[in-house]
Amino acid sequence: MTERSQEPRVSIVVPVHNGEAFIHIALNSALAQTEQDLEVIVIDDASTDATCAVVEQYCHRDPRVRLIRSKSQRGPAHARNIGFDAASGEWLAILDADDWYTEDRLRCLLAEAELEDYPFVADNQFFIRSEFAVPHRRLVRQGKDRSRPIDPEALLVHDRLGKTASMGLLKPIIRRQLLIDHNLRYDERLTVGEDFIFLLDCLRCTGPLLLVLEPHYFYRIHQKSISTSPSVDQIIPQLDALNRQVELFDAETYPGTRQRLEKRQKKLTQYIRYKSVVEPLHDGDLAGVFRRLAADPSAALLLLQSTIRHLERGARVLLAQGQQVLHWTVKGAPGLRFNASAPRTRSSSGHEPQSAAITETTSTIGDSAHPAHPAPGT
Repeated sequence: MTERSQEPRVSIVVPVHNGEAFIHIALNSALAQTEQDLEVIVIDDASTDATCAVVEQYCHRDPRVRLIRSKSQRGPAHARNIGFDAASGEWLAILDADDWYTEDRLRCLLAEAELEDYPFVADNQFFIRSEFAVPHRRLVRQGKDRSRPIDPEALLVHDRLGKTASMGLLKPIIRRQLLIDHNLRYDERLTVGEDFIFLLDCLRCTGPLLLVLEPHYFYRIHQKSISTSPSVDQIIPQLDALNRQVELFDAETYPGTRQRLEKRQKKLTQYIRYKSVVEPLHDGDLAGVFRRLAADPSAALLLLQSTIRHLERGARVLLAQGQQVLHWTVKGAPGLRFNASAPRTRSSSGHEPQSAAITETTSTIGDSAHPAHPAPGT
């Protein structure tokens, strides 16, 4: 194949670290787009597995794929910035290495951007847990509207701090020239929450984002991300970045946004105080726990409140599961066994039975027309 002779319409930036198991799914979905005028830039963040070997096979087969290697691991924010610098497309799109697109994602988002004259567009998302084959929820309820504008205040309203499915995880497409004009980049000090801060920066400089309510992005949730909470060392830079946002969104011009940013500041500050006690407690460092409580006695109240919330949540889950088992026992469902981890399935009658795996979701997916992922190609 010959090299590209002109700038593509879209540059897809794919940061990856040790993504050998999933990177082929992401690349297959990018190259299968109905909008074919594109390039795919993979930035390897010093992987120690066979990620680069997999990507190099794609580079040999398709000149639209490029691989950039980092000598040391610097995190996804740094990798995305490298991709932005290397991109030549009119539009920039982001794709995480363990996620994937529907085949018409770029075409749909570009059409909406041009129809509504927005330089900054994102779409709803399907969330899928790694151990299941189908999505278990959407980011937002779709409703009757085709799209809606999202300004900084709306982003803060709908971003659920500390949750695995939050508005701050949106993966937009944006005109590359806007990033150049406003010097917009990811904050490389951040290892968590970097997408949220980048979105805030973009919204402040470019105006509202257009959110397309039909989902075209599959976001994979790993068990580790569900069970592991950010450390104090990860949250402190996020709080510093949030403090900067408070200064940039002045109260006179952005009263609602400023108020919600300050509320988020308070939550992050409380979380740091809480984790400062919990981390030595998990490590069995009782002396460290007492030192933290001596320096901040009110942190004991935060620890107690968190413990009560966890106990209440666990009791609700057990009660819901017990009621489900009792219902099946009384009604006598032949051959049906309770399985707390079973994904939702569609019955032959077209009805969707409830399962414990999806009772926590606010917007479940039962449409089998959406494939779990593109078939791994060669």
